[in-house]
Order: sequence, then structure tokens, then C-alpha cells
Amino acid sequence: TPDQIDFPSRVYAYTSNSDRTVGSAQSLLVGLFPYCGMSFSIEGDESDTQRDACDTPTDRSHSIQLRVADMTKDYTPLLHGFKANRAYSQLKGKAMREAPLFAELSAQPEYVELVDKLWRMSEFKKLSPEMSLEDRLSHLQSVAQQIAIERAYGIRIFANEAGEYFERDDETRVRNVADAICRIRYCGLNDDMQREMARLAAGPLPLEITRQFVDVAEERSEREFALYSAHDNTIMALLAQLGFKDWPIPQFAAHIIFELHYDSSTKGHFVRFAYN
Repeated sequence: TPDQIDFPSRVYAYTSNSDRTVGSAQSLLVGLFPYCGMSFSIEGDESDTQRDACDTPTDRSHSIQLRVADMTKDYTPLLHGFKANRAYSQLKGKAMREAPLFAELSAQPEYVELVDKLWRMSEFKKLSPEMSLEDRLSHLQSVAQQIAIERAYGIRIFANEAGEYFERDDETRVRNVADAICRIRYCGLNDDMQREMARLAAGPLPLEITRQFVDVAEERSEREFALYSAHDNTIMALLAQLGFKDWPIPQFAAHIIFELHYDSSTKGHFVRFAYN
């Protein structure tokens, strides 16, 4: 029962400092632990709220603390990796410049018309005709993200006064290019490039997950559940770091699960991995 569980020692939650990730973490925790209260702390401003009591009189257990990443920074290494690092920026730039994808698409009339149509409908500055066609195509991931947002809110895609409509074939082409761009950004153009780019993009998160499992396996920790609320880029970097290449691109509510199990027959631990 909730009043018999020491939640602070069993449950850990950390989120990036954007509204949507804080809201996602809060919603998930409330759904999993509806009878336990929740407290908040800001990274770099830790207050002694770890063991505050819940407000509900029937629940005498300690509240779950949701830790929010440093509010003074746009990016923190644990959930955003070292993508601000010059080495990663150089590798990503090299991969995008040398990828044959954009030159190939530039020779296909349907993609020329696609970026022109998107410019007319959205006037997105990164699709401006003043830029080269290859550069315009390289920004279709941003277009795909906007499509996902408008779909989630039930908005007509790129509503415009000219009366143009975004067709299903248009969306398929945008999605195909955007997916390829995502993989280029984290896998590069070969295995060696993927190892280096993924290491930088994933940052310390793989080590953090491993450390938590080792602490539990060696009985230094009672933790049973850890939640990290982050972004699609966090998931893609982690998948690339694990060696995957053709992973499905994460959409809203996508998640990775790592489970630590004990095999009594071998008297050893193993990890089960799942990606939704």
C-alpha cells in the first residue's frame, strides 16, 4: 500500500526544463502513483523537499520528487548530450554536406514542386527560394515536426489564404526526407561516424542508466523505477549509441524502456530493452 512505500528511495524522476516534458513526466507519475503526492526541485537549487509528506491525510508516505533540469540553460548534457560541442557540430555538418540524398532529390521534379509549394503555404524562411534547393530540402525535418504538432492539435496542415491544400503524397514525401535527415544527424554516413556522433549526441545518459543498474545489482540502491522525460532527439541519440540504424523515428509519447532482471539459473543479471 502507498503508506508502506518509501517513494523517494524507490522512485527517481528527472525532466528537461521545457513545459511539455515537465507536463509529460507529471502526468505519467500521477497515473502510475495516483495516491502519492509530488514535489518539485530545480537542478542547481536543490531544496530539502525529498522527504516532504503528501498532502492527502490517508497517505503518510513521502512524496515523489520531480527534478527539473537547470532553468538557466537551454540544454543540459544528461538529456541533450554534447550536441553543443564543436566536434559534434562539425561531424553533423560534414554528414549533411556529403550525404548524396539531397542532390538525388534535387533532380526529381516532385521534390522541387514540394518545397516550392511548402514555401507558398508557410513562408518558412528556411524554405526560401533564395536558398539552394539542396539547402531547402535539408530543412524538411522542421517541416515534419510542425506537421506533427498541427495534427496533434487538430489544425488543418499549413492553412493559408491562397487556398492550397497539403496532400497525402506531400506529407509522405516530407516524412521520408525528414526520417532520412534524422538518421544522418545521429548515424552519419558510416559506422565510424555513427560511433563518434552518437557518443557525443547521447552524452552521459548511457552511463547514468548503467550506473543505476550496477548500484541496484550490487545492492547499493533500493531504486525500482527511474523516469527521464526528454525529447525525440534524446531517444534517437540513444538508439544510435546502441548501434541501431534504421529505427522508426520517435513520435509523440515514444519511449525507451530498460529493465533489469535477475536470472536465478545463472545467478546473474540481464537487461531487457524495448522501444515504443
